[in-house]
Amino acid sequence: MKHSSSLLRPALILCALLAAASCGEGGSDDTSGTGGHSPAGGAAASIGGTSAAGGTETTGGSNSGGASDASGGTAQNSGGEAPASGGGGSGGSDGSGGDPHSWDGCESFELPDDCTIPEGAVLPGEVRCTGLYSDFENRTIRCGVRPYAPTYALWSDGARKQRYVWLPPGQSVDASNPDEFLYPVGTRFWKEFYVGPQDDQRLGETRYLIKTEAGWLYTVYVWSEDGQTAIQENEGVDDLFGSGHSVPTRAQCKTCHEGRGDLILGWDFIMLAPGANDLTAQDLFDEGLLTVADESYLSLTVPGDAVEQAALGYLHANCGISCHNTTTYAPANPSGLYLRLNVDDLESPHTTAAVVSGVNREPSSNADYGQLPEPTLDYVDFRPLDTDRSLAFARMNYRGSDSAMPPLGTHVIDPDGVAAIRAWIESMTEERGYPAPAP
Repeated sequence: MKHSSSLLRPALILCALLAAASCGEGGSDDTSGTGGHSPAGGAAASIGGTSAAGGTETTGGSNSGGASDASGGTAQNSGGEAPASGGGGSGGSDGSGGDPHSWDGCESFELPDDCTIPEGAVLPGEVRCTGLYSDFENRTIRCGVRPYAPTYALWSDGARKQRYVWLPPGQSVDASNPDEFLYPVGTRFWKEFYVGPQDDQRLGETRYLIKTEAGWLYTVYVWSEDGQTAIQENEGVDDLFGSGHSVPTRAQCKTCHEGRGDLILGWDFIMLAPGANDLTAQDLFDEGLLTVADESYLSLTVPGDAVEQAALGYLHANCGISCHNTTTYAPANPSGLYLRLNVDDLESPHTTAAVVSGVNREPSSNADYGQLPEPTLDYVDFRPLDTDRSLAFARMNYRGSDSAMPPLGTHVIDPDGVAAIRAWIESMTEERGYPAPAP
């Protein structure tokens, strides 16, 4: 049975999320430091004593045929994950009682007295006020906040990332629709970006998301040069610390996240499959934190051999989750090129959306590739055995305009991602079940 993501999409969620203009329905939050939308209109509710605040994922894609549009990507945690700040990545005791590895037994977070909400905003002005830390000075992660790393990671120009999640005690994530997880009110996610040279990276930004009764809110906190403070920033930052890393704007955040039914990009049965670090779908289920329709989903893997798994996993994490899927608001929905791995389509590599919608398929009329070095080639999205005429591959190998994939959020071509897609295209023989190159 196919599941419609639109049936689970909160009403009008992400309408003008992080955007500067009102959407005209249900209201949008356009105040300084906000970054969210109330499905019912109005401001977000406070959770655990702090003003509802949020965070953002990386940039989005475009509604054109092509590859990698959720900030590029490489398979299997490219570039490695950053160690948790202050040693908190393993849970870390915060003096509030309870097992730091547990979701329960921890004191609720209360907004510190010296924290402020910027005028006209509903979000704390500093990352220390979001509930990530119990001791900000020592960067001690709060009791109950859990680190995790998905099976496949987004490419962010070589930045290392550390992710955290907190689920409200007694609540669980609803995965009864296996392609669209739904999160309980109070859920919080954080994502840290470590930028700069590979041998000397430092914490540059922290993105934060929280789900409230009014809907999801999110923002970005940019760290100071000395690493002592992280202040809310919603207008983006080019070339952070001279590293080449760009902090996204509110509008760019919206572009990426609105392709998911309930906002979160890095959690599904593929991203939390065996191979994920610190938390898997099986872990969540065993702890009573994930409701599933079929326990077989807990052990799902990308179909195919190692070459196919690397390519399809890469396309899922970097292109399909946020952009190239059939969700109503996914930016690349009109392209007809779908790269998300839906659980009903995992019987074999040949039943996946990437193969069904992309192999030997003429690009849609809205595909923007006029500025590629050879824009007049007779492209198809993926042409078996022929990387030269595979448009998705060509766009992955290009930066500098909207002809690139992704068109936002990356300035550096991902060598591992390119290698994975090249190997896949060059392995598409008829003996392996792929069609002959056409036209």
